Amino acid sequence: MAAACWACGVHARIVYVSCDADQRGIYDAPHCEHCGATAPVDNVNRGVFDECCLRGPCRALGRYGRATSLCTMATITFCIVQNWRFLLPALVEYVGSTSWLAALLQGLAVYFSVLTPFNYAMTVVTPPGYATGDVARNLMIAPARRRTLRDGDDDALLACDDDTQLLRGWRRCAETGLAMPPRSHYCRRCQRVVLRMDHHCAFVNTCVGHQNHPYFLRMLAFASASTCLESWCCLVLLLKDEALALALRRQLGVLCVVAGGACCFCTGLLGMQALCVSNGLTFIEWQRSSGSGLDGQPIEHDLGSIYANCGSVLGCGGAALVRHLLPLPCSAVGDGISFARRRRA
Repeated sequence: MAAACWACGVHARIVYVSCDADQRGIYDAPHCEHCGATAPVDNVNRGVFDECCLRGPCRALGRYGRATSLCTMATITFCIVQNWRFLLPALVEYVGSTSWLAALLQGLAVYFSVLTPFNYAMTVVTPPGYATGDVARNLMIAPARRRTLRDGDDDALLACDDDTQLLRGWRRCAETGLAMPPRSHYCRRCQRVVLRMDHHCAFVNTCVGHQNHPYFLRMLAFASASTCLESWCCLVLLLKDEALALALRRQLGVLCVVAGGACCFCTGLLGMQALCVSNGLTFIEWQRSSGSGLDGQPIEHDLGSIYANCGSVLGCGGAALVRHLLPLPCSAVGDGISFARRRRA
């Protein structure tokens, strides 16, 4: 079928690719034979979360995004303040102020009290990255982004899009009319096209995308660790220290319940994110592959190892690890437009 392509304007054939289930992906949609841009269809994102178990609660919270984010900040503040006012002094008195364990607990309290709110704030204030729709500019600079990556000595190549089709995997947004790079999606809450969109998070009242995804993962990790430590310490004091005053027991009981609930929630989200990132998927892509009948879609961005997949989001090497363990700003990996993917056999 020949038609004028929305991206390049050339009257070229619209190619329909058929392939095995294990090779299905975003590049298999009907696309222009000349530039590779995906033929105009409804937003790929539509109906993705219909079968998600969290769809109802997330939509309800998303309607009141500011209130939800304020409640999240209040919970973080509550846990930090109660930790310094009641939990830490009781722990130091219980283990002995001169012991190494007291010094360790005080150090961890300072560390988590800085890292958790820092990464939460950076997730909120860092834009996720938005598509501009400048197709002509990307047609000019796309060849400079082409690269081939080798996974050790393996002959299987990991490559970006073919040089002959500079806009392969690009789509046209049905809502805004903008050109959408691969893995980007239109967010109805933000009303923007977000680069490498993972999901819209009501707890930060913004989208998690290409630029703020590392901060989001760091925030979940530190929040899970800090609330787990707080709830465990509260339980130890409540069960073993019989000398605690009744008023202090009540304060520690409330903190244990709040911190324990936050720990379960953050750990669940962190586990879900770890599953997606380790397989080279965003949360939207994971929902498409498991929840809406598009099995195996997309697998091109699975680079073949957990280390490589995590490195495509968080960066690789010791320097990247040090940045993530300290309250330091970090830059996103890549440009959010071009992505390494497995070359098909």
